[in-house]
Amino acid sequence: MYVTFLDAPQAFDRVNHTVLLRKLLSAGVPMYLLRLIAFWYCNQFYHVRWGNALLVGFTVSNGVRQGGVLSPLFFNFYMNELSVRLNSAPIGSCFAGIVINHLMYADDLVVFAPSAN
Repeated sequence: MYVTFLDAPQAFDRVNHTVLLRKLLSAGVPMYLLRLIAFWYCNQFYHVRWGNALLVGFTVSNGVRQGGVLSPLFFNFYMNELSVRLNSAPIGSCFAGIVINHLMYADDLVVFAPSAN
């Protein structure tokens, strides 16, 4: 069996908020929670402290918060379509009659294959 480990180090920073909210809506997340999440992400404002200096603030229009409790869950919703497509592909390794071709959590992915091809 061949195994490939992939880690996407800046993947959390690339999440498009609009796409994430649409995916959460289609997954049946209640509207009051979607409004809260939308407000939360649309009103982010950051400052950078360098030594004793506080730099001018800026807004952030994409990404989920590194280290946030909900960030891995949001990222999983965001990437679920990739997982579904991989599951529907007739490739991978068979174990107890089940085809296993990947494991995925947040920005870490493990791909299994019976050959290097």
